[in-house]
Amino acid sequence: NARLRPLEFLRAFGCVDHDFKRLRSGRCRNFKPATADGFAFHPHGVLTAPEAAFRNRDDVSLGSLSRLTRVLDRLQRAKRLRATTRRLYLYLDEFGYQTDPPDRLAGVSLTRQDQWLQRAAYQAWRNKRVKMFSQYLWFDEPRSLNNVFGGWQSGLRFNDGKPKPALKHFATPFVMDTKRGRLWGQVRRRDADTVTIERRLRGSSRWRTIAVRRTDARGYWSWTTRLIRGASYRYRAAEATS
Repeated sequence: NARLRPLEFLRAFGCVDHDFKRLRSGRCRNFKPATADGFAFHPHGVLTAPEAAFRNRDDVSLGSLSRLTRVLDRLQRAKRLRATTRRLYLYLDEFGYQTDPPDRLAGVSLTRQDQWLQRAAYQAWRNKRVKMFSQYLWFDEPRSLNNVFGGWQSGLRFNDGKPKPALKHFATPFVMDTKRGRLWGQVRRRDADTVTIERRLRGSSRWRTIAVRRTDARGYWSWTTRLIRGASYRYRAAEATS
């Protein structure tokens, strides 16, 4: 159960010290740089929001992926890591938030899981080095025989198959980025080529169409506009036309 922080591992992998000076003794005596097509990473936030960075600078969260890409780029420039591409892309092939229930120690609330997974997808989209972003898991893993939690409880369904709130929005995540004046979403069902954006003003019960946006090849769409304080926004996915 030894722990090694991600960026510590990368520096050791490239046989450099904390200041990126080459190490030539011990295990690094006959060092040869590895060749890579990309870098796979699991930036689980545990109890940390997807936009937040971990306190230790050698740790990497979804909100601080630039720490990781800077080290990869520096190792590549120093020829301590070879790449088959100009820069190594990131493959986030495992990400999720455990929930309470059932995990009372390392789980977030069901509502928070729903919100944070959508915001996490937006964070991954914003980073152009990310080429893959995968949800882990679909079903919670079962309890161990002595009723102590083992494995992982980040499913979109409980172990008995009952859906969590996050499942409802998993196919159509939506984020309102007030700092950048941006509405963002993704249609993961592959049955839509446009989305209709609607707004409801404060005190009104009526939703009005304010824009129609096309989705790209991966179902993403975004729209930068002036967001009205107190208004609510949503989108509807239109069926694709042939």
